[in-house]
Amino acid sequence: LAVDPAGEDALASLKRLAAQTGRFEDLARVLAELGEQVEDGELQSQLYFEAARVLEESVGDAARAIDGYKLVLAADPTRLDALEALQRLYK
Repeated sequence: LAVDPAGEDALASLKRLAAQTGRFEDLARVLAELGEQVEDGELQSQLYFEAARVLEESVGDAARAIDGYKLVLAADPTRLDALEALQRLYK
């Protein structure tokens, strides 16, 4: 992922590993760190979204997920999926 953050195979492998080991916090951290390193706004927003989704669905940390979805929107304000997630979490 460090060479090709969009590498679908690497991302899928990380998700499988996190599911097998229960290390979802680490997965979210790695995805967010990769998001910080890329300059492409679309890719950055996707990495941030994946990190936020992991925090919301697998870690159960709504506050940190909200922060993550806000990063998504900072990178790409047109991401309706992030807006919907924030709306859901604020209810």
